[in-house]
Amino acid sequence: MMRMNRRQMLAGVGAGIGATLLAACGQVQTMPAAEAPESDGAAAPTEAEGLSGVLQVWGFRSQYLPGAVLDEFQEMHPGVVVVQSQPAGNFRGEKFPAAMAAGAPPALMQGFLDFVAMYVDRGFLADLGPAAKAGTFGDLGAYLPGIVETGTFDGVLHFLPHRQSVNIPLYNSEIFEGAGINEPPTHWDDVAEVARQLTKQNADGSSQFGLTVTTSKNTLNSWFNPVLWQAGGEFFAEDGRSVTFDEDPGLAALEFLTDLFNKKIATEGTGTYFDGSAAMINARTPTHVKTPFDEGTIPWLAASPAWEKEEQFGFGSLSGWVVPDGPQSEAAIQLLAHTLKPDNVKAFLATVFLLPVRNDVDIDYVSDDYSGWMPTFIEQSQNMHYDIPHPHIRAIMPLVSAEMYKAIAGEVTPQETIRTAGEIANQFLADNMS
Repeated sequence: MMRMNRRQMLAGVGAGIGATLLAACGQVQTMPAAEAPESDGAAAPTEAEGLSGVLQVWGFRSQYLPGAVLDEFQEMHPGVVVVQSQPAGNFRGEKFPAAMAAGAPPALMQGFLDFVAMYVDRGFLADLGPAAKAGTFGDLGAYLPGIVETGTFDGVLHFLPHRQSVNIPLYNSEIFEGAGINEPPTHWDDVAEVARQLTKQNADGSSQFGLTVTTSKNTLNSWFNPVLWQAGGEFFAEDGRSVTFDEDPGLAALEFLTDLFNKKIATEGTGTYFDGSAAMINARTPTHVKTPFDEGTIPWLAASPAWEKEEQFGFGSLSGWVVPDGPQSEAAIQLLAHTLKPDNVKAFLATVFLLPVRNDVDIDYVSDDYSGWMPTFIEQSQNMHYDIPHPHIRAIMPLVSAEMYKAIAGEVTPQETIRTAGEIANQFLADNMS
């Protein structure tokens, strides 16, 4: 697990809050022109040998690289055309392995730490170490503590992320002020008590819930894993060959959540919070709240520190670009290096409204419009527990999530659910780990 240094994350906050948001970064290039841009030859940089052709970049449409960043790269390398796309369906879990098997992978692929572990296990990714040692990616010492190590598997560097998400609770400041509560709760016992106090029937017959939880049958990252970590537990044993989420901390986490639903002081989903009908929501990122905040629909939005029991943790994810091991790996490494330049990272972050993973990328893209809640996300980055780097986590997660949800739905007890979920996960590991 990687912990953030508070001083590094807060460096530049004073200067950043109040700066103008980068206006031009919202434009992205989804399909460049088929022909390379014209150049006067004399002014064009020397093209690296072999750097030509169409470079396919797969990623989420909502997180495309800004068009200006790609335009600059194509001007530097007139023989290159970069095409960004989000293939339909489960492109990271199904289409990418199929493309690797066919010998025609994309040049770059948007990666999250849990997917990267799976790709490394299957031998899909290029070794970034030689390029890093040659200085292609600049000063790796600029990355925050633990980041480079996080992208290194069995001594080989495969992953250099360019952003982090920070998921923390939000609350409705108007509801809190109306109830005479001055600050949001952080300890489990206080969360439950405040949720109870703020759950009520309104005069018009509608309900106000104290809390809404973003449950899921496909992933535990949005609801169970944060409280597991807060209770002092971990998902896997240290050797990764069995799970430990079914031990006492995991049971305490599931009992805490199910108790909130059993007492009817919590409901599911995100809509109840964002329409003003819930006092708190368990975990959201700056990306999730920027648009409705800008639209003026949630002037009462406020961000809370992460919850705690034994420890204080929220969930966050590291995302960047991996280079598939294929015929365009060398060209893709040059494109990756270009996207990792500080100004280009900043242009991307301003668009997606997430936080950097290097101390040479400041946050002056955050304007004073967000001074009421964005600093809490930044400060809480030190309390994030990031994606689980295990090669089978993406396969195990939906199996376990579907089982754990049965406790939330009241179909079985937390004790039965946690035991069965552990058995399912351990059987999968026994069947699939050599």
